[in-house]
Amino acid sequence: MTVAETAYAAFPLLGEVAAAGLRGYIGWLLIGAGLGKLKAPLTFEGELADYRLLPAFLVSPLARVLPLGELLLGGLLIVQILPEYVSLAAAGLLLVFAGAVAINLMRGRRHISCGCGGAGDGRTIGEGMAIANVVLAGLLLASARVGLPPSGLLLGGALVLGAGAYLIAQVLALASRLAARPLGVVNGKG
Repeated sequence: MTVAETAYAAFPLLGEVAAAGLRGYIGWLLIGAGLGKLKAPLTFEGELADYRLLPAFLVSPLARVLPLGELLLGGLLIVQILPEYVSLAAAGLLLVFAGAVAINLMRGRRHISCGCGGAGDGRTIGEGMAIANVVLAGLLLASARVGLPPSGLLLGGALVLGAGAYLIAQVLALASRLAARPLGVVNGKG
């Protein structure tokens, strides 16, 4: 028996709450990414094309469908409908993202925008992004084996924790981007 299995056997309720919170967090992450892409569809289409992984005729249709898929998977993760299957699908999507980033890093193409936090967010790809997607996918795969908390109150609490974690991550990301700007620069103007 692994350490994780031993811990889950000793504290099954904690595992169920943690898994639901994790799915909620990743659900909000996917919804934020999908909404960001829908706000600037042409910008996202260009970012997707910059990866140079798809034939040109597939870029535009995928740029339209991918944000909708992120919204759908994110919403299903949040409301915990079929969490085992939705977790597997979302993990697969995160692994595809990680693979796309990794391929471009191996090609030496570090300058391209990730297109992950919403179109035109200015973040470029890097090893940390690929690793984060793999870790999140692994956690989702682990959560697929764990059921839902037995009560709505515990599930609600887990989802609030997931949403809170997402908001904290967004605030930290914004603070990091602001800290990277030179002093006195607002909206790209000094």
